[in-house]
Amino acid sequence: MKRIKEMQVFDKPREKMNKKGSRALSDIELLAVLLGSGIKGKDVFNLAGDILKIARSDFNSLNIDNLTKIDGIGLAKATQISAAIEFSRRFLIKEEVKIMSSDDILKLTDDLKSKKQEYFIVITLDGAHNLIQKRVVFIGTLNRTLIHPREIFADALTDRAADIILVHNHPSGSLEPSKEDLNVTKQLEDAGKILGINILDHIIVSKSGYYSFQENKMLNSIDVLKKWENNNINKLKKINKNTAPKKLIEEISEDLLNCFENIKLIDKYDIYQQLMDYWSETMHDDVYIIMENDWKADINEIKDSKGKIKKGEWNSELLPKEIVIGKYFLQDKEKIDELNIKKENIKRYIEEFEEENGSEGGLLEEVKSSDGKIKKKNVELRIKEIKTDAEFVDELEVLLKYLKLIAKESAINAEIKKAEYELDEKLLNKYKELNEDETKTLVVEDKWFSAIKMRIIEEKEKVSQKLAQRIQELALRYENKLSVLEKNTIKLEQKVKSHLKEMGFEV
Repeated sequence: MKRIKEMQVFDKPREKMNKKGSRALSDIELLAVLLGSGIKGKDVFNLAGDILKIARSDFNSLNIDNLTKIDGIGLAKATQISAAIEFSRRFLIKEEVKIMSSDDILKLTDDLKSKKQEYFIVITLDGAHNLIQKRVVFIGTLNRTLIHPREIFADALTDRAADIILVHNHPSGSLEPSKEDLNVTKQLEDAGKILGINILDHIIVSKSGYYSFQENKMLNSIDVLKKWENNNINKLKKINKNTAPKKLIEEISEDLLNCFENIKLIDKYDIYQQLMDYWSETMHDDVYIIMENDWKADINEIKDSKGKIKKGEWNSELLPKEIVIGKYFLQDKEKIDELNIKKENIKRYIEEFEEENGSEGGLLEEVKSSDGKIKKKNVELRIKEIKTDAEFVDELEVLLKYLKLIAKESAINAEIKKAEYELDEKLLNKYKELNEDETKTLVVEDKWFSAIKMRIIEEKEKVSQKLAQRIQELALRYENKLSVLEKNTIKLEQKVKSHLKEMGFEV
């Protein structure tokens, strides 16, 4: 058995990691560092190789149960690896990446500049341009015969991506798109139109800079929804007391049908219905509010079920709070969200602590009320009773810890209340400051267009799901070659004939 400490210095992944950083290590070396050692008859790299096979086949199946099935992986090592995976997953989910410009893409693909071979990368995005995944789909000289749309769009369909971005490098340093670059882009662009997945950009990177097909107007595909928005934005911002709502919805819905006329796989009338539903639910009332009060985001006090005004509670029917928060006070909202996460974590920890120590014979049993709940007053009284008695030192320790936990929960609740109050004050002042142009932008672009876009994205996702399901069905149907099926048929036919002969039938 070969332990890491028994290897030559230049073979040791820990030393390599220390000198060159974790990125210099291969997948198998990273796993070897996590494992530390192998078992008798199986060195650490063979053990790491067994794990890597599972990871490459189905990464999500790397759980404790499956890891402990590997010869040489006990519960301790399985839990260690599983914890490392979960930690990475949580960190990556927490750090949401939004792609809004070429600079954002270049940050993601900075390592491509130094590559000696051409790497072709596909970046999948959701409808809000948040990064879903970045994948290397091809390494080598870019060629239309080697880059097939199925490899590019298969993962995009699995990700339920709304858009994709293509990136590849030129090791030569040239930023000029080659003939093959143009051919591949056109081929993939046409495929994207059929599937309803937009190619937002194709970027070439090298040590000398980058080339964007989008910035150089080399992409012919048009974001049809954006086209519809551009066609109607001024019309919607000109709504006034003389507007005819029926005529307005007829015009903008007819234009939506025209924009989606040539989009394959998506039924233009399904898109039309999404707009009509939103008109019926929200836009219709908004238009009448504007016709009556002009572009003013009037504030309404909220009343309870008995009609009494709730103190300090308000909203705006035309311009809900969340729209203004998203535009101007996102950091404040994120701060409150983080505090709420902390609150939930402490609450969960308190529940676990109570469960662990509050059962019969537990150290919190004495402070439980008749209803089975633990009250702060009871805890404080019990601490006074036993704080000088050495016999109850363990119970005292648990009680003091519990008291600290509920104090921490109370402090966070107070912090949340304060942050919410401060945000509400900022919001109220902002509503008073909003001018007509700002209100128009918030209502038309941030409220109406955003809501309609999300509905259309959902419609596209339905199509993608159906398509992905159909692809899986076809893959299963044609999993076996015709020659294999024919052989199986002959074998089965022979078995049937044999049984028939045994039963006395002539074949």
